[in-house]
Amino acid sequence: MSCLYDILNDLAISASLKEKTAEKKFLFKEHSNYLKEGDIITLDRAYGDFSVISFLASNAINFVIRASKNSFSAARKLSSAMKNDPVDGGITDDILIKLEQSSRQKEFIRQKGLLEEVRVRFIRLVLPNGDVEILITNLLDSQEFPASDIGEIYRLRWCVETFFDRLKNIFELQRFSAKLLNSILQDFHGIVFLTTLESLLSKRAEEEIEIECRTANRKHFYKVNHSISLCVLLNRIVELFFNKNCSLMDLLDELTFLFKKNPVIIRKDRMTPRVKPTSSQKLWFYKYKKKVIA
Repeated sequence: MSCLYDILNDLAISASLKEKTAEKKFLFKEHSNYLKEGDIITLDRAYGDFSVISFLASNAINFVIRASKNSFSAARKLSSAMKNDPVDGGITDDILIKLEQSSRQKEFIRQKGLLEEVRVRFIRLVLPNGDVEILITNLLDSQEFPASDIGEIYRLRWCVETFFDRLKNIFELQRFSAKLLNSILQDFHGIVFLTTLESLLSKRAEEEIEIECRTANRKHFYKVNHSISLCVLLNRIVELFFNKNCSLMDLLDELTFLFKKNPVIIRKDRMTPRVKPTSSQKLWFYKYKKKVIA
């Protein structure tokens, strides 16, 4: 599965489910139709490839890509130079480099008519936990786009991870209702549509919660509990689309009121280390773990 996600508006723009393939092929064939000149796309290490960089630069699309430490020679140098430097949690380097196509990618670049050379910035960050992060971007003007802002743009990509978390753990995307291909695709696109609808309808509740927090001068801010909003939406989805006798504004007011129930706290700068489950733990989870299904 691959999804083009609007991280500022919390919306899925494009989603695709296909046979297992390289992540960049989804970008080339599916998501590029929804990108336009001047957009900024953030991508993780799976997309740290010259073909991706050339494709985006050739289409005048800005990008911020996290590079694997072994993906480019510049990334290797920046990563190794960090070993003896102090950890300060800030920007440590920002350099301009001209990347050239490799022999392995020459045929793809020629067929697509893409740029054979791309001028990019490599930015090296030291995270608070001491890890080194290398970012690649074609936003070259360091005055207009300081390295600290580029790092913040990439950090916004965490919204994508929470979106996938909702798809898999709240909406239970992997629990298909049938085994036929068309039924699986129907389930998949239906759930993506449902998450997008839930994001749209919960915006008003999010704004009201924020205003209430500011008015009450609370120590912490809160946000909509997506587990609650999903259950509410599922119970009202038929009325929302098919009940012509029901006032739409009254129904939206009711949804907003219910969405605000039991909000969850927002804890800034909270970091939870990732724990990779073993194969036996995954098997146990899918076979025996009971979940709440609305």
